[in-house]
Amino acid sequence: MIRSNFTPNVTTYQTLESTGKINLIENKLLKDEIIVYYNSISFFSENTKINNSTLVDELIKKQKTT
Repeated sequence: MIRSNFTPNVTTYQTLESTGKINLIENKLLKDEIIVYYNSISFFSENTKINNSTLVDELIKKQKTT
């Protein structure tokens, strides 16, 4: 079984967002692209964790019981 994890480093982005300093980026297109990018990698990371739990872990459990 291959179990892969992806843990993005989003500390800087989260700090910018939570403090409202994301608005320091004046270029609206760039700011929007950064937001989309970080939302995408966060979704990917969460999805990977879910897949590991539901797919890999369940397969391992089934193999142990058979």
